[in-house]
Amino acid sequence: MNKFLQKTVVITLLLWGVTLSAQNVGINGTGATPNSYAMLDIASSTNNKGILIPRLTTGQRSGIAGLGATEEGLTVYDETTNSYWLWDGAQWVQFMMSGDAWGLTGNSGTNPGTNFIGTTDAQDWVIRTNNTPRVRVYSNGRTEIFSTTDATGTANTGSLEIANSLRIDGNEIITNTNTPLYLQNDNNGDLIVDLNTLMVDASTNRVGIGTTVPTDELTVAGWVGRTAHNNGGLVGSYNSVGANSAQSNPIYVIGSSYKPNVATLNNMYGVGYTNTNASFINGAGSWGLYVAADGDARIWLGASAGGESYFNTGGNFGLNTNAPTRTLDVNGTVRIRGGGPTAGDFLMCQDGAGNATWSAAGYGMVPIGSIIGWHGNMAGVPGLPAGWYECNGQTVTDAASPMNGSAVPNLNNATTSESGDASRGRFLRGNTTSGWYQVDQANNLDWVNNDDSGNGDTNDFLDDDGTVITIRSYNTSGDRFQLNVDGYETRVSNMTVRWIIRIK
Repeated sequence: MNKFLQKTVVITLLLWGVTLSAQNVGINGTGATPNSYAMLDIASSTNNKGILIPRLTTGQRSGIAGLGATEEGLTVYDETTNSYWLWDGAQWVQFMMSGDAWGLTGNSGTNPGTNFIGTTDAQDWVIRTNNTPRVRVYSNGRTEIFSTTDATGTANTGSLEIANSLRIDGNEIITNTNTPLYLQNDNNGDLIVDLNTLMVDASTNRVGIGTTVPTDELTVAGWVGRTAHNNGGLVGSYNSVGANSAQSNPIYVIGSSYKPNVATLNNMYGVGYTNTNASFINGAGSWGLYVAADGDARIWLGASAGGESYFNTGGNFGLNTNAPTRTLDVNGTVRIRGGGPTAGDFLMCQDGAGNATWSAAGYGMVPIGSIIGWHGNMAGVPGLPAGWYECNGQTVTDAASPMNGSAVPNLNNATTSESGDASRGRFLRGNTTSGWYQVDQANNLDWVNNDDSGNGDTNDFLDDDGTVITIRSYNTSGDRFQLNVDGYETRVSNMTVRWIIRIK
């Protein structure tokens, strides 16, 4: 630059009010010294002027070639975006304008579709108080609240509080004290916990455990466990609904189509617990368990003291067998304690209603009034059992006997006989009427051929019914006359017994 030109520039700067110093430049209308911290200090003496930097369109700005780290700080005004842009050494960065910042007292004129608080790159967004992170929104969308304040039923507790009524902490969701918590209320939205662990079907008001397709008010796909030996059972309606002694109170049915009514069984197939007050149970004064099929409780187990039970299926019942062939089929020993039995007694039917009582072993299985022979004198034979009398002509003295006061037949003691043998008892013979006696009579013989030729001659006799008896031989010896009758004996071989009769 020649001297003339230098002088021209200096004169021009002075006319502009430019102050030059060794390290900075000031432009003003007063000649004031520029600020020592500024390379260029521009001031308007009339306070009504500004500075204009290069104005470009977005295309022009983006088209500037060769920008690099050495151009960091280059600034232009973008007429397309109506904003200032700064080259940061690697890319253009838009200056935050007053309309772009979120003010401490709020903003106006925002557009929810385009305005937001957050990041435009893959960086997390953090909210702090007291310079401590409280909420972090991760770039993948996960949100974390760092508070560990415990939630209770009172205000100002928990990590998150909604409308001063719902509080949440690390593992709790709590409402105000005595305030219900509604999940998916009034919109038929289903609630599912942990896939199919718990499902509430809002459209049908059904709950499923282990299933997302509940078919009843509560459907459980699995076993129901218990945490103690006295819990885990079903609780009936006695204390919550009212007296249920006349109701069906079902415990289990085989399907949803086989449920009972409140007080009748309908077509129930299942098990229940009720009282004999129920119309479908026979008996009186007992609680118990019933088993029903096609609406009929044919099996009843009375559980109260003195309660009656019955099996009325019409089939056979087996004990210790799964193939009973009779109404009661017992595969084993039967023990009956009632009635005061003693060793050797047996049950006997006492009337037409089928009532049975214990009878002494001596009664036997013969009817009252039966007479049988008893070898009572044989070694080892026990005494005559109760209910039996010897036939010795004595009178029955037993109030329990229908024969009480009657005399039993005299079959064993001495009897009157034509033979004069008073030690003989009686034989028994059949007849259409019992109780007739027949005395011991002699067999009268009539001589047919009188022959005095002596011993050994054969002669014929006629007995008292006209039968011819041939005498094989006879002899006389003093006052004894002996006949040998061909084919006849006066008494067959026998053994004595003692006749006994059953009296009860």
